[in-house]
Amino acid sequence: MQEWRVRPATNKMLAALYGVSRNIMKKHIELLGDKVGKKHGYYWMVNQVIIIIESLGPPPNCEVVYPTSNRK
Repeated sequence: MQEWRVRPATNKMLAALYGVSRNIMKKHIELLGDKVGKKHGYYWMVNQVIIIIESLGPPPNCEVVYPTSNRK
């Protein structure tokens, strides 16, 4: 099983992770609406990527590693 660390990602990166085309990934994210918000340039920020993964479910054959906070 492949490990994927959550980081800022493009539609292309997310599409490859889920094994779908960029257009399909774009449509899935559009269906989430205001829950995700707007992209910052070409990238979805870490918090947005977490919302996308939690809404769509885990990618097939992939273990998602969420970031840990270093704040005290």
